[in-house]
Amino acid sequence: MIFRQMLLAMVMFLPVVCAAENYLYLNVKEMFLLSQQASRFEVERGDRTVDTGRLYGLGVTQYAGVAFDQPNVRINLGGGVGYLNYGNFDTGIFAGQLEVFMKLEDQLMFGPCLEIQFYSPHWWPDDDIELTSKAPGFLIGLGLNSCMRFADIALQAGYLAGKFDVESKNRYYNDKCELNFSGVALNFSIRFKNRI
Repeated sequence: MIFRQMLLAMVMFLPVVCAAENYLYLNVKEMFLLSQQASRFEVERGDRTVDTGRLYGLGVTQYAGVAFDQPNVRINLGGGVGYLNYGNFDTGIFAGQLEVFMKLEDQLMFGPCLEIQFYSPHWWPDDDIELTSKAPGFLIGLGLNSCMRFADIALQAGYLAGKFDVESKNRYYNDKCELNFSGVALNFSIRFKNRI
């Protein structure tokens, strides 16, 4: 319900883009992911237990998009590719991004952000554990953006919801049949921009 209301609020701002000043931007974002569920994941084979091997994940994503600037609001719409490593599993990321920033001052903005992410996961170094992604992940959060002439610096905090299906081979056993890596995501990004 909250997700639908937030998405509706974002869409309500879209008509303002017709008369907006437009920017092209290139956004490089680093992510720190803390997932309690991922850190508890394990598979067993006899007396051998294999887990994710780490309490946190690190990722980087590069986005390109268009920013629509108004006197009181800026809307960023873009897409990109990235990579996430969480110990013994990693994944490529293909993402779409929507951000709505309210201008608090001339150089400071605050607002919600929404991402939809598609994955291509891999478990290593053991190929007897196969991960597949059948549903996209979602990242929803709030961001604080500091504006400069040619670039912005942003801090974001949010919740990433995502999971992979797990297929265990050669007598590996996993009672959950999924790897849930949902958790708290902290992001730092630098956005380079150029007025169209």
